[in-house]
Amino acid sequence: MRGPLLALICLATPLPGFAEWTEGETLFFIQRNKNANEVHYEANLEGCRWSDPPVRSHWHDLAEGPDVRSGMMPWEGPPYGFEATRVSDSRAEIRLNPLADRRITADLSERDGACEIDVQIDVNGEPARFRHVTVEATQGWAPWSVTVDYIDIHGRGQDGSPVVERIVRSDKGRTLGEPSPIP
Repeated sequence: MRGPLLALICLATPLPGFAEWTEGETLFFIQRNKNANEVHYEANLEGCRWSDPPVRSHWHDLAEGPDVRSGMMPWEGPPYGFEATRVSDSRAEIRLNPLADRRITADLSERDGACEIDVQIDVNGEPARFRHVTVEATQGWAPWSVTVDYIDIHGRGQDGSPVVERIVRSDKGRTLGEPSPIP
């Protein structure tokens, strides 16, 4: 009995750094159809330079209220995890687990005393300003039994117009579908 209880306590206890988050500029976020909660990925800056680590994530628990936040739990890494690398003072590269084949770049620049962040990802094979991801999933019979039906990547094209690319799951893995219209 001690082994399973210890495992349950370890899973329920956030690791250092998971429960704490620093409020900063939201670079992009993930929305899901499960509830209103969102995972936000925020810039970790020192002045107008990337700090280490350059990006932190946390939940915006919108189902609980507009200002409710919580940390990421260790087991949430597969669906919401990421790797962020500080390439230089002004550039960070990010890879989201659900979009592992897409490189996301975040560039800093100072303009009129303000620090600006430009986050880019390819949408439909073209560079776009990255905004957010929506995930449509079907809940199975068990809480951990979830099937992702599709992922939409939302951004703004070089001309400023909204762009969306849908990634659809298939029997053989992910396949690109037709771009979906913006509602």
